[in-house]
Amino acid sequence: MHQIAILKEIIRIKSANIRGHECMIAKFTLDSFPVEIFGQSIPVRHQMGYLHMITEAALLKEHGESFSYPSALINSISGS
Repeated sequence: MHQIAILKEIIRIKSANIRGHECMIAKFTLDSFPVEIFGQSIPVRHQMGYLHMITEAALLKEHGESFSYPSALINSISGS
């Protein structure tokens, strides 16, 4: 059986200029989970969203999963 994701709100899209590069940001909630899509018109490895993800991964690797705010929030909600 396939589950269907439920989009609970209208997608909000805005443009911004971050460090001299135009970007688009789309935000919405999918199955009660907030989603943000970020993109710039430069190679992916130079985009701020990618650099943020790489930095976050390094911090989680160094400090462990308990360092992650979303993990802490999910654990508090699920009672773990």
